[in-house]
Amino acid sequence: MTGRACRAAAVVALLAVVAPGLATATGPGVAGERWREPLARAERALAGGDAREAERAWEESHRAAIRSGSARALIDVAVAHLGIGEAARGRQKAVERARRTLLLALFQARERRDHDSVAAAAEAFAILGDRDIADRAFAVALALAEQKRDALARERIAAMRLRVSGPPPAGPAAER
Repeated sequence: MTGRACRAAAVVALLAVVAPGLATATGPGVAGERWREPLARAERALAGGDAREAERAWEESHRAAIRSGSARALIDVAVAHLGIGEAARGRQKAVERARRTLLLALFQARERRDHDSVAAAAEAFAILGDRDIADRAFAVALALAEQKRDALARERIAAMRLRVSGPPPAGPAAER
């Protein structure tokens, strides 16, 4: 197995662990779920070694996730692209595309004041190794939970932050 195939297999294994936790909430009704079937097709194609078909199905899933208006759908699709995109175009391109999709999800979640989805986006940025954006997103998620006076959410988000990023940075960046 080549290095690229090993990394793609590792990302698929990571998806099996991480994605179910990220997909706990989606957009409204059946229309909000239309991204799932092409994403499943993409993952099957990748598992079968067909990177081109995996990327085509992922593109379909990405478009459906955008139409769904669900930040959680975008997060799942972005995380899935790490394996699919790496197999099709290489690690750097996969990370760039996943990052753009995660930024869209983060902005949507923040606009909706959805602290759980902001935290899920932060977790995904941490998986990408983008600690600066992950830290800032966790700070936003914590602030949103505080605004809603949701102590349980604050505890949950703080625990997630600690688990994936380590202790929060000191100073002004932690307050953003």
